[in-house]
Amino acid sequence: MDMDYKYFLARQTEKGTAYLCVLCMGKTTANQRQNCCNDRHQILVQAEKDRVDCIASWRAENQASGELASVVDEGITQLDVVVSQS
Repeated sequence: MDMDYKYFLARQTEKGTAYLCVLCMGKTTANQRQNCCNDRHQILVQAEKDRVDCIASWRAENQASGELASVVDEGITQLDVVVSQS
């Protein structure tokens, strides 16, 4: 749960430090740990992790397909040269 603290921004108020939770749509709290134990916060953290994983896999898939396309292009270029020589 300590890793969940990365979703908080500290703001100084008249009453002291208040923490703004980015995942909880701007909900402020004086106690980060209490907010992190909240079921809603945990669901939002898991959804954010799933979103980041999905983006990473999408990028890896696109990168792999891009590499495959360049190999095919090289093969076609070599074939064109052979056809031109005969």
